[in-house]
Parts: sequence; structure tokens; C-alpha cells
Amino acid sequence: MGVQLVWSFLLICLDILLLATNTDYHETWAVCMILIGDWCVSILSWTAATASAGVIVLFRRDTKFCKAFPLLACDQYEKSVFLAFMAWSFMAASALSLVWFRASL
Repeated sequence: MGVQLVWSFLLICLDILLLATNTDYHETWAVCMILIGDWCVSILSWTAATASAGVIVLFRRDTKFCKAFPLLACDQYEKSVFLAFMAWSFMAASALSLVWFRASL
């Protein structure tokens, strides 16, 4: 998720720069680089979310670790996994819209 944070920050900086200079961003090579970066970060985000969900299933159902140690915040882990899947869905929507934008160039 740290890679996602850095990637999103770089895209925000690029967007602010383009808005400040009032320029269009229709260069094919740059759109392709952003498209490849979005897809890579989206796949990494999905991988992290599914791995975290696997750990939750292991702790909650397979080993009953959450019942054995009630001081652990298993509910918060589940919420963070849900939010990771939500972040991935937003990234996937962004990557798909960028594919559509690339196809329209």
C-alpha cells in the first residue's frame, strides 16, 4: 500500500502541475506510462488485499486465534481488509477509465 500512496501522490502532483499551466495531457507515451503504472499498482494492491484476507480467514476460522486472544483487534483487521478491497476497486476503475481514455486518443 506504500507503493500506492507514492504513486497516487505523484499523479496528484502531475494533475496540479497540468491544471496550473492549463495544458492538455494527450501525449501517447505519457498516457501509456501512467496506464502501465496504474495497472501494476492495482495488481499489487489486489494482491495485498487478498493476502490480508487470507490471514483474517486463518486467524478467525482456521486457528480460532481471535477467540484465544480476545485482546487482538481482529474486527479492525477485517475492516482494514475491507478498506483495502475498496481502495483496489477504485484503482481498478481508474485503470479501466485510463484504458478507455487511451483508446480514444
